[in-house]
Amino acid sequence: MKPNKYMLPLGVSLDFHLDGYFDQLKEAEKLGFYSVDVNLCGLWHKPDEEREKYALLEERIGGVKNTALVLNAVHISFGPNWNPSELDKAKREENCARILDVIKRADVFKPRCYLLHGGFGPFDPDRKTRLDIMKESVLAIAKQTNTVICLETQPRRGGLSSSAEACEVYDWFEERTDNVRVCIDVNHILEETSEEAVLRLGKRIFTTHISDHDYIDERHWLPGKGKIDWMKLLASFEEIGYSGIFNYETTDGSLTDIKQNYEAMFGWYNQIRIKK
Repeated sequence: MKPNKYMLPLGVSLDFHLDGYFDQLKEAEKLGFYSVDVNLCGLWHKPDEEREKYALLEERIGGVKNTALVLNAVHISFGPNWNPSELDKAKREENCARILDVIKRADVFKPRCYLLHGGFGPFDPDRKTRLDIMKESVLAIAKQTNTVICLETQPRRGGLSSSAEACEVYDWFEERTDNVRVCIDVNHILEETSEEAVLRLGKRIFTTHISDHDYIDERHWLPGKGKIDWMKLLASFEEIGYSGIFNYETTDGSLTDIKQNYEAMFGWYNQIRIKK
């Protein structure tokens, strides 16, 4: 028998470098959010400014511990300076050292996981080579921490751009380590429906990025604005037994808007469940 309702803990991604970051933490706590992802990616295209802001890393991540919020994830930056599938070996080693430095600094705060992009930009050409390089690079990183490393699904032929590829990559890691999983960004799924990807990935999913899109490109809209079928998507999460964080990563909507969207979506879904 199904339980009376299906709910997932509400999370949100917050950009660590913004002046209003601490105010957002307080507001998320007040609104009843369960968790936050501390997003370090906002300045990936401004490397000099990004380096300056990383002086704030401990202060900003540590700020979560001064609230009732759970630190779900630290989202490591992406781009050419953070790419673990970089073809140039010397550059790739610099990138991986940069990633490890963040992990070592953040490990003391005990996040549930680290989020990592396995690459930057499309993997065509040299797709197999890049995937092989990425797997070896991430495996070496994973051996340096006990915390789960979540590889994020990527759009536009990036690494893990389909659920089939994400399954293949995850299964490769499962034979070698127990702390690499998948973050499904449902707005990054372009080659199939988001619910199909969830059903195929199943137990491999450790956490989520939640936003809507038009199945043309990633949009990071509030759910309901795009073309994802959210009732089917929630049903797919329930079917695989997912009980992790439902983490919003959107470019529109306030924290209040997100909370209202979450409550309306799950309220509607549970009404449908009762009728079935």
